[in-house]
This record gives sequence, C-alpha cells and structure tokens, in this order.
Amino acid sequence: MTSSPLDRVLVRKAHGRFGSALRCLQRVDPAARTGRRGAYLTASAELLHLTGDGEAAEMAARRGLRSSTATSDCRARCYAVLGSTAAERGDAARSLGRFRRAVEAARDAGEAALGGWIRLDLLAHLAERLGSPARARLLEESSRAATVAGCPLLHARLHLTLAEIDARQGRTAPALAHLGAAETLLGVRRNAWLAGLLALARADLCLLNGDHSEAGDHGRSALAQAARSGHLATRVGATARLARAELAVGNLRESEALCGEVLAAAGTATRVRIAVLDTLARIGLHRGRPDECRRRLAEVDDAVREQGGFPPSCEELTAYPTRVRLAMAGGAWHDALAIADNGIAKADESEDLPRGLSLRCLKADACRQLGRADLAARALAEAREMADGAPLPLRAEVLRAQASLLGADSSGDRARPAIECALRVLARVGGADACRDGGLDFLRSGNGIGARLSGRLAARPWDLSPIVRATLPRRTSRPIPARGSVAIPDLVALAPLAELAAHPALLAQELFILLRNSGCARALAIVHTRDGRSFDARAREGWTAAEAVAAARHAGAVTTIACGPAPEDRWRLLVRQGGDVRAAAGLQALRAEVARLVALEALRRAQRERRFPWPPELAPPGDAGIFVSTAMLQLVGTARRVARSTLPILITGESGTGKEVLARLIHRQSERALRDFVPYNCSGAPRGMIDSQLFGHRRGAFTGAHENAPGLVRSADGGTLLRDEVSELDPHAQPKLLRLLENNEVQPLGAARPETVDVRVIVATNADLPALVREGRFREDLFFRLNGVHLPIPPLRERRDDIPALAHYFLRRHGAEHGRPHLRLAAGTLECLLRYAWPGNVRQLSNEIRRVAALADDGTPIAPEHLSTELRQAAAAADAAPEADGSAHRITVDPRQTIEAATATVERALIHRALEASDGRVGAAARLLGLSRKGLFLKRRRLGIDSASAGRAAP
Repeated sequence: MTSSPLDRVLVRKAHGRFGSALRCLQRVDPAARTGRRGAYLTASAELLHLTGDGEAAEMAARRGLRSSTATSDCRARCYAVLGSTAAERGDAARSLGRFRRAVEAARDAGEAALGGWIRLDLLAHLAERLGSPARARLLEESSRAATVAGCPLLHARLHLTLAEIDARQGRTAPALAHLGAAETLLGVRRNAWLAGLLALARADLCLLNGDHSEAGDHGRSALAQAARSGHLATRVGATARLARAELAVGNLRESEALCGEVLAAAGTATRVRIAVLDTLARIGLHRGRPDECRRRLAEVDDAVREQGGFPPSCEELTAYPTRVRLAMAGGAWHDALAIADNGIAKADESEDLPRGLSLRCLKADACRQLGRADLAARALAEAREMADGAPLPLRAEVLRAQASLLGADSSGDRARPAIECALRVLARVGGADACRDGGLDFLRSGNGIGARLSGRLAARPWDLSPIVRATLPRRTSRPIPARGSVAIPDLVALAPLAELAAHPALLAQELFILLRNSGCARALAIVHTRDGRSFDARAREGWTAAEAVAAARHAGAVTTIACGPAPEDRWRLLVRQGGDVRAAAGLQALRAEVARLVALEALRRAQRERRFPWPPELAPPGDAGIFVSTAMLQLVGTARRVARSTLPILITGESGTGKEVLARLIHRQSERALRDFVPYNCSGAPRGMIDSQLFGHRRGAFTGAHENAPGLVRSADGGTLLRDEVSELDPHAQPKLLRLLENNEVQPLGAARPETVDVRVIVATNADLPALVREGRFREDLFFRLNGVHLPIPPLRERRDDIPALAHYFLRRHGAEHGRPHLRLAAGTLECLLRYAWPGNVRQLSNEIRRVAALADDGTPIAPEHLSTELRQAAAAADAAPEADGSAHRITVDPRQTIEAATATVERALIHRALEASDGRVGAAARLLGLSRKGLFLKRRRLGIDSASAGRAAP
C-alpha cells in the first residue's frame, strides 16, 4: 500500500518532528501537488512557522487562504498561523482577530479536535491578555473538544496549558498534577514537540520552587527535544530558562552568554526579547552597573510600546521588580514606591501571583525607608494573605520583608533571629534577586557586621553564605553551652515555622537553631530515616553520631519532635532537655505547636491533591440517565418539550445507546408519570405470539387460550407503552398498531368489537426503518405515523463527553453492588476509556465497569491494566502512531499473541492506513482494502475503529 507525499509529511508532523516534515515537504515535486494545493500550502505555513520562519509562514498562509482548493479545515489552520505570528510580533489585537476566524473556520469544518488545538494556541499566546471568563470559556471548550476527539496529544496539550496557568497563579501542586498527566499521555503517544513543552513547563516550576539545578536539567532536556522537533520556540525558550537558572545561582557571565544566544535566535518574537532584556538588566544591577541596567530597561520599554493597549504579559511584568530595585539602588525611594504600586495593579489585573507578591515585599521595603511603617505593614499583610499555599521562595521573600520591618521597629537582638531565619531560607531556595534584597538589608542594618563581611556583601550581595554559615547546625559532640536563664520562644520566633511546615528538612533545621539559642536543650540532633529502621544523623550538638542514632532508635528516652506528617515523618528532631522545669514546659509547648502546624499542612496538602480530571461525584440519575455532552443535552431538551404532548415518539440508535433510558425520562416528564411505564421488546417473543401479548385475547380465541388476557396495551392504559425493536413487529400486527395510533383502539383476538384505550406510545429501534419501508418489510403509513417526533441517539463514540460521567457513575453503582464503595479510576484509565470506540455503547461501558468493580480491591485506583484485554488491545492499536521513516508500512506482531489477536492487530493497522491514504473517505478506503463499504463498516465496528480515531493528524 502506498501513501501520498502529504501523508508522509503529516505523519512526521503528528510525531512533532517539524524539521523533518518540512524537509520532506520541500522535496515534493510541484507536479504532485495538483488538486491539493490548499492542503500543501497549509502544511507549509504551519511547518515554516513552527521551525522559525515567520515571514515565509505568513506568505504561505495567505496564499493558502486564497487557494481555490482550500477547505474549511485548511482555512482554520492558516488563520491560526497568522494569529500566532501576529502574537509573536506583539500585535495582540490582530492576533486575537485571526484566532477568532480560525475558531469559526474549524467550527464550519466540523473538526472538534482542530478547534481544540486552535483554542490552546490562542491561550498559549494571549492567555494573560484575556479576562478570566474568556480563559475559562476557552479552557472548557478545549477540554470538551479533547474529550470528544479522544486524542491523547490534545489532552496532553490541555494539561500543559492548565499547568502554565496554575504556575502563573502560584499553584504549584495542581500544576505538577497536570504535568504528571501530560507525561503519562506522552508515554502513550510520543511527540517530540510536546515533550519539549513539558520540559519547559517543568523548568518553570523548578525555578518557581527554587530548584535551580533541576531547572537547568529540564532546560537541557528541552534543548534536546528541540533538536528532535526542529521547533524554534522550544529551543529559544529552553535557552532563556537556562539563562534564568544561571542567574538565580549567581553565575552572571554564563547567564549573559546564554541571553546573547537567545537574542540572536529570537528574531521578531517580542515576548521572548522582553524577558531576556529584563534578565540582562538584572545582570547589570547585580554587577553594580546601573547605567547598563537602565539601558536594557529602555529597550524593554521600546518593545512594550509595540504591544498596544492590551493588558501586560507576564514577561512585561517581570521587569517591574527590576525597575523597583534599580530605583532603590539609587536611593530614589519615592520612585520605587510609585513603580511598585503601578506594577502591583497590573499584576493583580493579570492574576500574576509571583510578581504581585514580590512587588508588595519591595513596596514594604521602600515604605520602611521612607518611614511609613503603616503602609509597609499593610503591604505585608496583603502579601501574607497571598502567600498562603505559594511556593517557598515567595514565602521566604515575605519572611525577609517582615524581619526587616521588625528590625527597623525594635531592638536588634529581638529582630536578629527572624532576619537570620529568613536569610537561611533564602540561601537555600531563593534566587539571586531575592537573596540580594536580603543581603542589602543585612548590610544596611550594620548590626555586628565587620569590615571583611561588609566588603564581601558589597561585592556579592546575592551570596548569603558568609552570613548564614555560622548560624547553621553543626556536627560536634561538644555540649550546648548553658544560658543564665531559659528564653522561651515567643510568637516572633515561632512565626517563621508556619511557613516551613511543608518542608520537614528546613523545619527541623530552624527548630534546632531555635532550641539551641533558647537554652531549653542540652543536646540536639536532626535525624533522617527512609524506612524507619536505619537512621542518619544530619546535624548534632552535644551528641556523638552513635549516641544520636541510639537515641533515635530508643525515642522514649528523649523528646522527639516529628517534622513531617505520620507515617512519613522521615525528619525528626531529638532533644535532650535541661533540668529546668521552665525549659521542660517550653519544650512541650513547642512540640505541641509543631504537631499542630504539621497536621494543618497535611490537611491542606490533601485538599490540594484531591483533584480529578472530571468530577467523580455526580447526582444519582435513577432512570433519568446521565447526559453531559452537548448532543445529548440538546436531545434531552427536545424530549422534555414533547413529553407532555400526545404525539408518538420514534427513538433510534444503536444497541446499548440508552433508548429505554430516554423513553423513561419522557414518561417521567409527562402527565402520565404517576401511571405505569410498560416496556416491550418486539424481538423477545415468537412472531405468532406478539399479537396476543400486545393486544390480548379472549378465552377460546386459539388453542391454549383458557382465560381472557388484557394484553400489554390495555395494561398500560393511562400510562406509557415502549415498543422496543419495533422493526421486528410481525407484519400482521402492524395494522393493529397503526389503528391504535390513529384511533386509540385495540381489538383483542377473539373479540367482536374494538376497545378504546388511553396510552402513550413510544417506539424504539436500532434498524434503518426507511430502508425497511423501501424493501417492503415495514408499512410506509405506519412509519409516517410513528415518526411524529424523531429522537436519534448518537452512539457513545460520537459523544465522548458522556464517558467520564458515566464511568464514574457505573463505578459507584457497581462498586456498591459488590461491597466496594471506595473504588476510583486512575487518570490513565479514564484516558483509555475515552480513546476506545465502544461498539456496544453505554451497555458495554457498564458491563466493563461492572467486571472491573467485581475484581478490584476496595480503595485501590483502577489502572489501565485492570481493563479487559479487548479494550487494552484496541487502545494500544489506536495509540501506535506510524513511524516517519521507511518502516511506516511495516506491521509488528508479537509472536506470543493468539492468532485472533494478531489478526485483529493487522486488520486495525491496515484499516487505519487505508483511511489515512484516502483522507477518511470510506468508499476509497474500502476499495484500497478490497472490501465493500458494508464489509469495511462491519470490520470497523467489530474492531472498535471510528472516524475520529482513524489517524487524523494531531498538532
């Protein structure tokens, strides 16, 4: 089987290998593009943009829009390219207009997945320029599109976008959860481009959390993925993050060199240039060169002016702390205050937590220098409220600003422990900018600073090691010196501990120092354990290493303070208290306070981690069903409107789609809700008995009729009768059904005259009634009478939005049946359910969940391997993307498989390839496979292959 050159290009593009795809496209003979010029121009525009040639991409996109062969799909993609290039130049207004046209064109094309990709591109470029309602709407529409399409790569991109938004708002826990979900999806369907974006997102989170070394590792991983994908933006973004990581640890020269590489490669990407120019401005500030910093900030201003009147991007906001620090370096405290206020307003407008929090701390510093302690305290109160749940580096900035304000308003001895605590935390997790703020604060205080230390701080204010080194816990067996009197820790000393409850190692360190300075202890040790049996003394005073380990093994002999939630309390502080009764009371009070802080943090963490991709708790539906998808909600709306009428209703749909569920809903919404609902399956009885069962009979009407029988129609008098599989109704019974519909009369077998009944008739079938009418197997007049209101139920594969809600409902219901009420689905399992085609529809999904619930252990997350073999094989076949080289037409079969499974694998691969080669045209694909259209339809239904999963290009 052969494929066109464009198909080979799209295969490489679907793998995220844009450079390889572009080279393949450029080798195509122009004569081969006849008839598909619009598609070739669209692919060229996308690939040129992704590999960094924005001008050529715009030209190709415009030519694609003018092409007579451009479909709605092509137009949507071309508009998306034009929107992306406009956003990269800083023309936000034009970008937004083009993205809107792209979304409309995708809607006209009926491509849900494409619309999802375009919306996520819009969010990637303009998220911070849109209001919260617009962002929420785009995310909801993208999520729905990803669910309907059942595309793992689109789901992965959605999770990456959500992680970026969460990180910008300082919510690192949910951001990490989204990145974990994206990584799982990319393990199923590999894509070099999305893998690079994942590495960039992890680098951003590491920088936010103060893990600068790990951020560099992720930046280098992103560079490697960029080399595979050819995606210029990933390469530039990775280099920019490496520059930030180097600056954070004080490597100014390396950071400056990396910034130069970014500026050389960024071209017209305005947002990247703004971010890198700010990094260079910060480097100039750290080197004590205010003129260089000022020049770089002027270049930032020039770039910002090109952005128009839209709200600022996060890159523009990054420069505001730099501007405040530059003003403070020159002693212009009033200017610093005005700049901070302006930046705070813009950060709040854009919901940028890191910048808003840092600017409030800098505002407090400026107010303190101006003697406005009231304004400083107000700014810090806002910062403390914002810092709840924020990453530790941001909370450390608040600790530093609070300690500095305390030092200005009280004696140095009382403020010094809080200042030193803040500096120790900053030295551990803070970036160079925040550490510089702390170093300059300490230098300005002049409290006990010698000339040598003052000189080192003036030269390298971001290097806090000379200050904190002498205060850290040591490893010595010398006893802790006794104090003249015990100093019970007060609220000022305890306040920083609340910020460290989520970091057991730092909490243990600060408790050690606090108790050492208070005189409450004679010996202290920080002990770490991984398994509860082996112990490692990380710090100790007053004990040898062997004595500290022995004390940890026999914890009852000393006071033990757990610095983490049980049973994960791997960090413990061991205390041998003094003989003073006051010391013992203070130690026990401190232990209780730490226990409360740790328990509270464990509760908060559990609440943050209680996140699901879809809500698992839904109202019990009873017989009314669960409907989430747009198609089903519209259908249910129509059903509710006609429920109170007397019109006959025809419900059609494949077996297992929920026809009876919809019929029961209509009955419950009608005026007959208090009367009987009588279902009858016309295929469940012998043809000769249908007449008698439906319409009844008189005694003696036939052999065996020993008594009168009312029949189901008269039994449903006053209520609703559902006739399922009405296509199986005996031809001799069809005229009686027509009479019932027209005159509300039935005539039992053997009766002399008809009887009047009052019954609402709903019929359902999975057959093609018009085809049966044409074949003479169903009365035409009966069909027209039944077709008063037609409610077609789409199959489950066409309304995948319903799958998560149905799966959670069935799991809860069947779990309760089997005595396992606490079952839950892992995210990977739900993704697997979404990708399957469900030829048996809702009934098959219910049976699958019933089987899983019967075999699972209560409380255990149900993983993909717990699903049936058929479902896992189908999902694996759908996830097996073709390779981009000559092996694209090879099919690998595991020799350990059964013949049936191997045959199914081969058939799936051949059908996918045929549908790709024919651009989804079923007739052409059937001819390539040597099958009839009906034969191909039956094979696709048996193998669980639908049009949505037939190899559509992802990005």
